[in-house]
Amino acid sequence: MDLPLSGVRVVEWAGECGELGARLLADLGADVVSVERPHADGDLSWAVRNTNKRLISVDRVEEFLAGADIFVTTHHPAPPAPEHVVVTTITPFGLTGPYRDYAASDPVLVALSGCLYRAGVPELPPVLTPARFADDVAGIVAAFASLLAYWQRLSTGRGQHLDVSALEANAQTTDWGLTTFSSAAGNVAYGEVRSGAGPVYPMVRCADGWVRPSIVTPGEWAVMRAWMGDAVSLPDEVWGTAAARASMRDEIARMYEAFFADKPRIALCEEGQARRMTVTPMLDVAEVLAAPHFEALGTFADALGTRVPSGFLEVDGARAGVRAAPSPCAEHDRWPAPPFGGRRPTSTPGSLPLRGTRVLDFGVAGAAPEVGRLFAEYGADVITVESRDHPDLFRVIMGTELSAPFVSSNRSKRSLGIDARHPAARPVLDALVRSADLIVENLPYGSMQRLGLGWDDVSRLNPGVVMVSSQLMGPRGPWRGWAEDPAGCTKKMRKVYPELRADWFSRVTRL
Repeated sequence: MDLPLSGVRVVEWAGECGELGARLLADLGADVVSVERPHADGDLSWAVRNTNKRLISVDRVEEFLAGADIFVTTHHPAPPAPEHVVVTTITPFGLTGPYRDYAASDPVLVALSGCLYRAGVPELPPVLTPARFADDVAGIVAAFASLLAYWQRLSTGRGQHLDVSALEANAQTTDWGLTTFSSAAGNVAYGEVRSGAGPVYPMVRCADGWVRPSIVTPGEWAVMRAWMGDAVSLPDEVWGTAAARASMRDEIARMYEAFFADKPRIALCEEGQARRMTVTPMLDVAEVLAAPHFEALGTFADALGTRVPSGFLEVDGARAGVRAAPSPCAEHDRWPAPPFGGRRPTSTPGSLPLRGTRVLDFGVAGAAPEVGRLFAEYGADVITVESRDHPDLFRVIMGTELSAPFVSSNRSKRSLGIDARHPAARPVLDALVRSADLIVENLPYGSMQRLGLGWDDVSRLNPGVVMVSSQLMGPRGPWRGWAEDPAGCTKKMRKVYPELRADWFSRVTRL
């Protein structure tokens, strides 16, 4: 397949903190050579993170740098690189500041970034995030930064030196805990503590295991309330808001468990889907590997002597993932130096790399809006497209249209409110699509097609546009239609509360 980064050449001398980020570049087609670090035979973690790479010894770094486009390293100072090379240095705390010379392990970075304090339950010690969470986040952030600098080099002819702090990468990408605290701590008592699965997405025991219902919005509570019927012990005046349910999470957890106790996982999930509410089964490892849905998606591959994740994304319907196990470079293999001599810059030094790029953001909640935010912060003109009838989840659950998570994920963007179903909206949306370089969306499966904005529609209007879609269960397979946190929560609300009309935002906190 024709991968997006074919022809890009990357040297990685980064150890654990940069391996996964460089692996993603390799998945997307870059030729990545990695300085092989000591590892135990059969080290599956190392093998997965170095899939699709070629391996070199440390004494060959400089001979490959002459022809490289990107150099990702955790060593400072690193070997000198030619002017055209993007050099990305990853360290625990960055190259400046009072902690710049400190070392840190993955657990230390997880703790200092703020995401450990909520992990686990109050009566037991905190629970560490899986595997090498902080290292992998830092590596992914470094990969994104490197691609931005490489994109800018295509017009300037010059590389840059990027300083990536693993601590900052984790603090800014884990979730909205710090954002919520920063807005709430000044005027209310911020009492969030470790709470296991949390009050928003609880794990509930059922007849044959556990399920996880999504009961976030007023609409989802209305559906759950109707489903449970007499099992609800208190009226909506008490349970109606997410804040109220969170404050009484122990009592509501007992209520859920009593209702789910005699029902099997899959039956609960299917009934939830029939009611347009997300209930997902908690699967063990063997069940995940054997699930027909993941088989249909090609989520796992038989490689490296076992069954491993095959890759994190698809390009034009084909999985961009495992192609080859880590393998040594040939003894005399090297890259020729690229012809950059005498090239004149065509962009202003110091300008943002994505200036002049237009992005349409049809996202809700976190996944797509966070992608749009990253593009906006690096210069793109990002327009988030919204509808009063189908508001963003984060505009609903916090009792205000401008909640801290919503503002955080949508900063630096412009916003357009439009009813895509109205006939007069079509010319506006078509004009926007024709003007766009990128479209990002994470609406429930089939939503963009129903709006006339599926891939076939937008590519016909604008053959040069790139579209990034992220759905809960992917684009095909038996589970593809499973609902996410629904953008159309007001439609469900109005079935239960028909008096709600255009002023429902001002009334949602009273329900």
